[in-house]
Amino acid sequence: MLGVLITLAVVAVVAYCVLKNYYPPIILLIAGFVMLICAAVMGTPPMAPEKSTHFFGFDLGEAFTALMRSRLPGLGLNIMLIAGFSVYMDRIGASRALVKLCVRPLQAIRSPYVLLAVTYIVGQFMALFINSAVGLGLLLMASVYPLLVALGVSRASAAAVIGSTCCLDLGPASSNAMRAADLLKTDVVTYFVQDQIPVALCVIATVAIGHFFVPECLGIKIELGDHRSSFPTTQQVLALLADIRVGAMIAGKTGFLHIHMGNIPGAFDMFKAIVETGMPIRHIRPTHCGRIRHVFDAAVEFAKAGGWIDITTGASCCFEHPAEAVVAAIDAGVDPSHITLSTDGHGSVPRFNEKGEMIGLGVGGVDGNLLETKRLIAEHRMPIEETLAFTTKNVGAALGLADQGVVKKGACANACLFDDAFELTDVFARGRGMMRSGEIVVKGTFEL
Repeated sequence: MLGVLITLAVVAVVAYCVLKNYYPPIILLIAGFVMLICAAVMGTPPMAPEKSTHFFGFDLGEAFTALMRSRLPGLGLNIMLIAGFSVYMDRIGASRALVKLCVRPLQAIRSPYVLLAVTYIVGQFMALFINSAVGLGLLLMASVYPLLVALGVSRASAAAVIGSTCCLDLGPASSNAMRAADLLKTDVVTYFVQDQIPVALCVIATVAIGHFFVPECLGIKIELGDHRSSFPTTQQVLALLADIRVGAMIAGKTGFLHIHMGNIPGAFDMFKAIVETGMPIRHIRPTHCGRIRHVFDAAVEFAKAGGWIDITTGASCCFEHPAEAVVAAIDAGVDPSHITLSTDGHGSVPRFNEKGEMIGLGVGGVDGNLLETKRLIAEHRMPIEETLAFTTKNVGAALGLADQGVVKKGACANACLFDDAFELTDVFARGRGMMRSGEIVVKGTFEL
């Protein structure tokens, strides 16, 4: 137990020094000597008795020399070879050529998260033959990373999937597999086939599915103040927000609670009480904030306190048009950068009679954002650059996605082009043309 605690302490100190930008090779060398000394104090000398020099200092030097003699010709040269190959590929433009060659056929895979899952599985297969995590990471960064970015995967997600491929110590060439096989008194191939593969298949499938389902943002959607809601208490919502916040912190992502606002009062009072406990307001994201006047008024105060509010352009609104709700919120003192617009497009829209009985379902339209953007420009004389922010820059900032909603080098390459009459002519998604000269050129799976 003491040995485990000493090991954890040394690892923690090494991690701290690396984060503080101390020179890693020296830090690791010192840590290795500290571990050897601690092992000697606990009864495990650095050299076997028959090979000992009978002087502790010389024995440490001999142990270091033996390790370097065994590791450098194999693992060390392997890493150097892969690193040199990676640099050479980049220097001669091979990485860029690979991107140009592979981008077009791989664009048939529309979801970047499918690409992440496939990359992880391929990386694990490569790890069977490249038993150096550093070498595998270098090779994938030189070949796969630029390809993923070119296909629309964010840089952070591409780096994360490559890093995760190096975390599973798998295969008959693995030193840990050899050690485990030795302890079990079996050969390493038998251990790999009978013991490692069944577990590895489950782990690989789970991680690949995780890469697919966990995007840049983590969140949960609930209903509050709606007759279809489960009416959670303040404490229950606070506990949910705490889970979202901690999960997002661990994953290094943005975490938020997306809240469908109904007509029943009280939800924003709950938000105020939650924020007063110390929960950052940025994790609370109400939508449908313009549906009825008392919800809108409470949303305005929430936004003035630093929160974000979303006004739906394709559903009921307490103003004649959602554009008027935007103008009213700004006139009331809301920071325009904390307002977003969304359509609820293709969502189910229930229809009720005067008795509150549901008599049917409609489908939410997808053109609301464009209609209200035109209305803000034409009827309310709002500058174009300010109007467009409600559906572009503000949305990206609200979700913590620096490459979304902006036009800049390295961004997501999503764009809508308009003519002088502000009619939509062309649409690009991740650099791919979806509409050209007013004609839709890419359709969905179930569209004719």
